[in-house]
Amino acid sequence: MISVITPILNGEKFLHETYKSIKENTYFSEWIIVDGGSKDRTIEILENYRDNIIKIHQISGNSSIAINHGIKNSKNEIVGVIGCDDLYEKNTSEIVLKSFEKNPNLNWCIGQNKIINDRNIEINKTIKLYKNFRLKHYNFTNLITENFIPSMSVFWKKSINKEIGYWDTKIINCNDYDMWLRIAKKYKPVIINKNLSYFRIHRNNASQKNFGKTLWEAYKVSRKYFDNNLWLKFISNFKIVFFIICAKLLK
Repeated sequence: MISVITPILNGEKFLHETYKSIKENTYFSEWIIVDGGSKDRTIEILENYRDNIIKIHQISGNSSIAINHGIKNSKNEIVGVIGCDDLYEKNTSEIVLKSFEKNPNLNWCIGQNKIINDRNIEINKTIKLYKNFRLKHYNFTNLITENFIPSMSVFWKKSINKEIGYWDTKIINCNDYDMWLRIAKKYKPVIINKNLSYFRIHRNNASQKNFGKTLWEAYKVSRKYFDNNLWLKFISNFKIVFFIICAKLLK
């Protein structure tokens, strides 16, 4: 079985859709909600479900603190993280569980995802195709220069966090990238060439508000793995400028 973790703060708007997508998955047996002090109807909505798969924890701090708390308090060995406005495909848990069962030594797997808007309409299909292409040709060197991993489509064995550490609580905008690099340096993933999740873009997305800042923070994270390779440094900087320009053109 699989535990899903969601850090949340005032996430009432899309919460029901996220809940529904988790419930449609047979092997998601636990949904750990780590609330940072919501002032809206988030907790009320969750409590009204009266569902025993939902475990509500309330703890102050950033998303890394929340995720670490969720990992440490999860009952299953396999875990994943999803935002309170994102969705899973109906058969995600089955696909993921089969991947781990077929590969007993597997420590993590990565699937594809699609991008949707606040009306559940798929958008940014070009970005999806690009990231899926990069994912199909995954290797650690490519990951150093660019984060093409969709976080809500990643699942891993929580036991590896005892080896490589938990989510870095000092990193705000690209804490997921830091974690994937640390895992990838030691363990090879299974790439699942199927859509597992939906990332929702809307006006309140922190990632959209701080896009340029996130890219530069990602560079600071990745440069620890350059090993004085000037080519990797050049490619990484070039991609940051390129993606910022593309983001402005797509607006």
